[in-house]
Amino acid sequence: MDDRTPIGEFPPDADLTAIIVANSVPFVGLLAFGTSGSALVVFYWLEFTVLSVWALVRGIFAGKPPERDTDRSTFLDTWGEAGMPVPGTSVKILYQTLPGLVFFVPLLAVVWAGFGGLVAGPVLAANPEAELPSWVLVGAAAVFVTEGGRTATEYLYRGKYKQTSVWMALRGVLFEGFVLAGVGLLVVVTADAVVDGKSASVEAAASGPLVLTAVVLKSFIDLTKYWIANRDESIDELI
Repeated sequence: MDDRTPIGEFPPDADLTAIIVANSVPFVGLLAFGTSGSALVVFYWLEFTVLSVWALVRGIFAGKPPERDTDRSTFLDTWGEAGMPVPGTSVKILYQTLPGLVFFVPLLAVVWAGFGGLVAGPVLAANPEAELPSWVLVGAAAVFVTEGGRTATEYLYRGKYKQTSVWMALRGVLFEGFVLAGVGLLVVVTADAVVDGKSASVEAAASGPLVLTAVVLKSFIDLTKYWIANRDESIDELI
């Protein structure tokens, strides 16, 4: 955890690598196993769970104190950059980040519970006998390893945490939670509309082209977000 730059650039772009891995898993599931809508929704919920865990790790070790738009001093300012150091490293948990965590962690929990209770839960309840494909758990494990590697290398080892505040660490996963929940809800609602008044099940309707459309849509949103975040020009300049 020092200021040196490691030899080589592996991974060449940790953010892009994480996006490619996370979005490749459903494509593999669809092509190799003919995945269903319920499996896709469960995977997206597990993906959001993994992203939330690592985002919280990044938030805990965020090294940039929160910015304030006021000239008035508060008791938080007296803490400065004081914190609890991690032995053997330059990383520490800033005391000034703790109030932000107290605010954002419940908000993240609400999004996670809402996704599980309103999208993933009803899908599983409607198909209690459906077996969860192995690719879902294997894919979630792959996302966990990729996100963990990105956090360890780019964020901690290369020092990105020094320019990151709690809000910067957690805002991405909050947005991703809404994207994943929205795409999952789209699959469920569309499949339900397709089978309305028919004998077919929602599980049978939420497959093939509908699942592919959802996966492509989610991949497009992730890549667009990455492209915007890595452009030299600001959004105002683009407009």
